[in-house]
Amino acid sequence: MFSLSCVSENAVKRRKFDSLVGDYCLDISRTELKSYTSDSNLYKDIRLSLNRDSTFLFNKSVPFIYDSLGTWETGGNYIEDLNDFFYKSDKLISTQFTILYEDKGDSIFYMNSVTPKRGKDPVHVIFFKKLNVRK
Repeated sequence: MFSLSCVSENAVKRRKFDSLVGDYCLDISRTELKSYTSDSNLYKDIRLSLNRDSTFLFNKSVPFIYDSLGTWETGGNYIEDLNDFFYKSDKLISTQFTILYEDKGDSIFYMNSVTPKRGKDPVHVIFFKKLNVRK
């Protein structure tokens, strides 16, 4: 037996999930790359796919993100609750990310407190801009 709150919680998570599925590019104009700024040309073509099967994949590995593939899930029962990336190489390490929101005409989200590869400098907040919507 479902309660009304359970149904509405599932509906919120489904809307969040559906809005996030798609392809993204690293937004180097919003992201402060800090020690990687001089290499920004290497990172401007970073692409991220958030797939309907709850997997994610970056088109290449970068030093400031722990791994380039894994799984993702929507978090919480409220639209503002953060979501999570779980890295394939170490499922105990995760990174939270926001819901998709509009900023200056772009649909964006950001990763917060991003774990870099071991021994590499962190970039704490990384922004991604949605490229398309997949059905």
